[in-house]
Amino acid sequence: MPQPDWIEAPAAWNTPVLGPVTLPGVWRVTTQKGRDVDFKKSPEQDGGTDTDKGSTPAKVTLQGTLNASHWALWQQVAPQIDPNRPGAAAAPLEIRHPGPNARGIRNVRVLDISVGSPTAKGGISITIQCREWFPAPKPAKTKPKKDIIQSLLNDQPTRYTSFLYGREGGLELQSPEDAESVFQNLFGSAPPDPE
Repeated sequence: MPQPDWIEAPAAWNTPVLGPVTLPGVWRVTTQKGRDVDFKKSPEQDGGTDTDKGSTPAKVTLQGTLNASHWALWQQVAPQIDPNRPGAAAAPLEIRHPGPNARGIRNVRVLDISVGSPTAKGGISITIQCREWFPAPKPAKTKPKKDIIQSLLNDQPTRYTSFLYGREGGLELQSPEDAESVFQNLFGSAPPDPE
């Protein structure tokens, strides 16, 4: 969805919405979004190999300036975005601001809130550090691996395998021939033919 520019909609750029609250004051929002790429250099050679490890969560920084008239409202909204509020670890906050939204960033987790010292002319500075939130990846569906020995023995049954497969003692059977050898070592002779 196209985002408005700062000339057309300055209020959208100066007043971000974080979770359930519109932040009071005038804010600047910056984002940094990239990819995690592992670079391996080959010894004694130029260049190397990049391994793409996927998208990294974006860093979103909100820097606000509040004057004295905004202070009472800030004290009301701050607990709702505080990273140490109850349930904060589980609940990301939606961010509504043209900058991050244009980069596809919709939800963030607040990591840190810093409040500076007020000045008579400049008001007070507040910095909110956030990280883009991703839902937990869904586990890949994999078929359980068959035991290779069981697979080999089931695919090539002999008169020895049915007897030896159920035995305890950790017999490591690699093939039907191993089953015959183990049986003869244990019992001194081959079992009678079932036919």
